[in-house]
Amino acid sequence: MRRRLPWPALVCCGLLSFLAACATGGGDEAALGAAPGTTPADTSVGTGFVDVADLRDPPMPDHFTAPSKALEGRLALRANGCVTVVVDGVERMPLWPEGTALVQESITPNRYAVTLPGGARLVASETEADTFTARGIVDDNPDPFEVEAGLPTKLSTFLAFCGVKAEPVAFPDAATFTVRKT
Repeated sequence: MRRRLPWPALVCCGLLSFLAACATGGGDEAALGAAPGTTPADTSVGTGFVDVADLRDPPMPDHFTAPSKALEGRLALRANGCVTVVVDGVERMPLWPEGTALVQESITPNRYAVTLPGGARLVASETEADTFTARGIVDDNPDPFEVEAGLPTKLSTFLAFCGVKAEPVAFPDAATFTVRKT
């Protein structure tokens, strides 16, 4: 007789699979621009992150409804490998413009690079981080990123994994970024 797992167990298994993919890469990006000798030989290794396209699948129309405004920020790096931004002194999880690539360039020291569509590049490490200005939208809806109560989405799972408490910030247009190197 075969036993079926209850749906909470299935959701938990799905979350664990997703987190494992974030930690090792889901194969979305090869290690473009990685420093020689610091990236595993497996080119399917990538880095997990979210972008504004994640608001469309599944649709999340009640989030980020305010008009965009000019924001000043600085990249930050968490111990768990999440690349965040600090805007007006508040750490937030960024939703990068669609087409962004985020890779870990080195392990010792930890160094991550965010390459935006069009080629602008931001870098964060354990000791330094680039600053930028861009048009962005701080989420104006404190509700969870769920389509159905209790069923997480990629976005809600990623936000929970990274553990940033403040509302996230979306940067829909890569052309609005001005990067200042550290």
